[in-house]
Amino acid sequence: MTAAPPGVLHVTAAEGGGADRYVRDLAATTRPRHWIWHAGAGLVEDVATHRFRAAPEGDAARNFIECARIGLVHLHGVDTHCQATLAVLAKAAPTLPWIATLHDVGFLAPDAFATGILAPDRDWIARVRPLLARAAAVVVPSGFIADLVAAHLDVPTTRIEPGLPDPRVASPPPAHTVAHDRARPVVAVVGAIGPHKGSGDLDAMSAALATHGIGLVVIGYTDECLVPRPARDGSYAVHGPYEDGQLPALLRAYGARLALFVNRLPESFSYTLSEAWQAGCPVLVPDAGALGERVRAWGGGAVHAAGAATAAVAAQAASLVRAGRQVESPLDPIDPRRVPQLATMASAFDALYERFGVAQDAPADAGAALDRLAAANLDGRAFRHELTLLAQLASEQRQWIAKLERDVAELKAAVAAQEVRNEALAQQVRELKDVEAAFHELPVLAQKVLFKRAFRGRR
Repeated sequence: MTAAPPGVLHVTAAEGGGADRYVRDLAATTRPRHWIWHAGAGLVEDVATHRFRAAPEGDAARNFIECARIGLVHLHGVDTHCQATLAVLAKAAPTLPWIATLHDVGFLAPDAFATGILAPDRDWIARVRPLLARAAAVVVPSGFIADLVAAHLDVPTTRIEPGLPDPRVASPPPAHTVAHDRARPVVAVVGAIGPHKGSGDLDAMSAALATHGIGLVVIGYTDECLVPRPARDGSYAVHGPYEDGQLPALLRAYGARLALFVNRLPESFSYTLSEAWQAGCPVLVPDAGALGERVRAWGGGAVHAAGAATAAVAAQAASLVRAGRQVESPLDPIDPRRVPQLATMASAFDALYERFGVAQDAPADAGAALDRLAAANLDGRAFRHELTLLAQLASEQRQWIAKLERDVAELKAAVAAQEVRNEALAQQVRELKDVEAAFHELPVLAQKVLFKRAFRGRR
């Protein structure tokens, strides 16, 4: 009987996005038992039992490592939270080996995502370089990241590309769409679109595409719109959050002719690009980072100059939409070179875990060591599911709110019109009172004559 491999403890500050997906894919497809230390939240998750407990310290951390048979730490970030957690683990188990995956350019500058600019920070690099030099292995997802590491850190790297499940055996979740102009071809911007991914350019891009008769749909959400929003008044439609694995079905449901990337900060790999290709959807990406690297290597679309004017990018997108079949025809959704497979990724990490993991003899009963630190059950997948549900409910509430606002506006208009009529009647009353007062000032004989004339006029 084959012995169970040593447990793997993932250390990450990511509570969603590609890094969280990466960790959970490894937990689901590789041989060891996996634990996740959520460095930012201060929680440790037992992936097998979906139990969460407060992160241990001191002797409790040492007991947890022993009871969970942790033989290897897998670091998924070099931010201050992850560095602090690694220090706790090093103090509790000084000989425990660890490897690292660099998911983004955060090893060059801690504020890259806040600024949207890749400007290497010398002080930060000086802090990160000796840290990564102590890792048993440093994994990178692309040649772009490998080149940056070589240029700035000078540590050896192992390249393993993030993989997707085989679409021939995966069962995608059902897809729904929000209202949009189905009479026009659709270009999709996909994912969680913050400032570093070009959210500030979407209004201008939507207007520029409209001049070519093309509609824009955000399949995902932006920093300014977190819930589904139908297209109206010239605005682009926003689908809202979706669950991992659902994107290919959504691209097909919207009839997207092109997936457009308007990133300001270079990508390290991009699950989104892989899923667009898996859906058979061509792409237009900036010629920077792993996006440009992958499209230039495998086709499946085109690149635009990084920082190009919105009008120029829109014109290029329109040209690709018109080309249609010529761009789509070379796309093979199951080509493992273009779209790496999850099974290949898992096999590569099983080899790394076996190579660097240290066997532990203690019984695998980490729960007993951590039960007194029990915390609420909440994980990234549950959060994503709840976020999707809440976004749908919020969309329905927005529709009711919009209807109520229209009803209130109509009532306000009716009240305003009635006030105008009331004022006109009040003016007539004032004028009649003035006439009446003047009438009573006339001599009695004149009053009688006027009464007779009025009486005859009514006959």
